[in-house]
Amino acid sequence: MEVVFPGGSVYGGWRFNTRYKLFLYQRGTAPVWPGILFMLYLVKNKTSRMDKIKLGLLIIILTSSSLRAQKHTSPVLFASIAHMDSVTFNAFNAHNADLLKTVFSESVRFYNDGGGMSGYAQTMTSFQSMFERTKDIRRELVPGSLQVYPVKDYGAIEEGDHRFIHTENGETITGIFHFITVWKLEQGNWKMTEVVSVGHHTSENAHKEALYPEIAHADSLLFKAFNTQKTAVLQDMFDPGLLLYQDNTGLRYYAETIDAFKALFKKDYTLTRTLAPGTMMVYPLGNDGAIETGSHTFCHTENGKEDCATFKFVNIWKKEAGQWKINCLLTYDH
Repeated sequence: MEVVFPGGSVYGGWRFNTRYKLFLYQRGTAPVWPGILFMLYLVKNKTSRMDKIKLGLLIIILTSSSLRAQKHTSPVLFASIAHMDSVTFNAFNAHNADLLKTVFSESVRFYNDGGGMSGYAQTMTSFQSMFERTKDIRRELVPGSLQVYPVKDYGAIEEGDHRFIHTENGETITGIFHFITVWKLEQGNWKMTEVVSVGHHTSENAHKEALYPEIAHADSLLFKAFNTQKTAVLQDMFDPGLLLYQDNTGLRYYAETIDAFKALFKKDYTLTRTLAPGTMMVYPLGNDGAIETGSHTFCHTENGKEDCATFKFVNIWKKEAGQWKINCLLTYDH
């Protein structure tokens, strides 16, 4: 269902963007109005009574509570992604593989530290096998963990924690894992294009001891090149098939990313990056890959004042001919 107010007008401090089908909040206005206005809109349209109540209340609830910690996310975007998360895992809990197929892009890349990277067909096969093997498996979102970040001209990044529960030999088994999902909005439909799922290893420390130093070293080489503006080194550390998702600039490919570095290095200030202490985590990805998550701080001096900001990142590394390269990068919370 689409909600289209004419002309992208402002209602109670919110502007409806007809291109992206999102409300954009105008600062200094009361945040509860979008939910109320959305409910009034639904009343005038052919939407079932139950859907009107559910959708309107969802937006009001999310606006007044969960979204307070989200700096740049509209309540409607948050509600949209929360709804898609619900649709996805209602299908998962019902073991409805056919419905699951509709929420994953056919170009999806699923990164799982317990099993490596898989594409669309392999992911769907894995779901079907899981449902046949574990009849009672279900998923629950950990309350309060869901975060949503817009990705310009593309969609959104969803991050959170979820628990999977099943019974084995009469005992209830529960595992809690962390996930980061990239959603693409295309022709009114949300689909997952990148999924990162980590925390599956019971012997995580052993894997960390073996892999952590390698990735920490690769990370240091990458940002030593960045801090000293060595474009040639940066070019060599990114895979030519790179996909870079940044919340405030959107999706960039390899050539665009290198061009962005060159443009940045021409500015009249030097931007430097430091890894935020204690934030870096490393997870294995198959036999020749790794997932790195963390936060990093970028600083520059302008008009005699130092300006610093800290952002989240996810790097997907792949080892090729003995060299680590990034083939997917998420950077968000700008």
